[in-house]
Amino acid sequence: MLYTAAARACDLWNAVCGIKLSLTADPRHCHILIESGRIDGPGRVLAMSELPCGFSPSNWRVLRQTYDLEAFVIADNPPAGKIDLVRVMAHELGHALGLGHLSPGTLMAPTYSTEVATPQRGDVLEVIARYGHPAPAAPPAAPSPASPASGSLPPIPDIPIPAGRPKLRRLFDLFKQIWSLVPTITAADWQALEASLPPE
Repeated sequence: MLYTAAARACDLWNAVCGIKLSLTADPRHCHILIESGRIDGPGRVLAMSELPCGFSPSNWRVLRQTYDLEAFVIADNPPAGKIDLVRVMAHELGHALGLGHLSPGTLMAPTYSTEVATPQRGDVLEVIARYGHPAPAAPPAAPSPASPASGSLPPIPDIPIPAGRPKLRRLFDLFKQIWSLVPTITAADWQALEASLPPE
């Protein structure tokens, strides 16, 4: 349950700022170590996180987070008496990112709320001030010329073949016959094929 909640909490922060949190199962390669254990018992402190005070790229150490053995669940609408672990983890990750407690109605408010499940405007402004805006999504790839959206095959590329290369000419003629079966070969592929043929 800790791994699933951590992955979702990371995604919440990754979506709103320029940092990209990711998970590892190897504690030797982590920046934030997540553990469960007893803090002060049910209904009190849900979790605690060390803060990155005085850190720099050349001066850092692993931050430890502890999650009390509470009645945690992973749920958008947790049942009565249960606490959504994703919200708690997202809050504690905010601390590890350098955010302090913010006003009520934010994810970084000092107390747990069933009403706030994601970073709110105040949270987002604070984390963007530290890590910048999220990177824009990559645009969808344009269809390649060899596979046009209309479903028809593109014309066979005009490849100049020297007169003294009869094997290449025969190969190219054969290609013309099977073009409809192999629609993804490009002019660059043919040039690479020609370069790989032994001299005649």
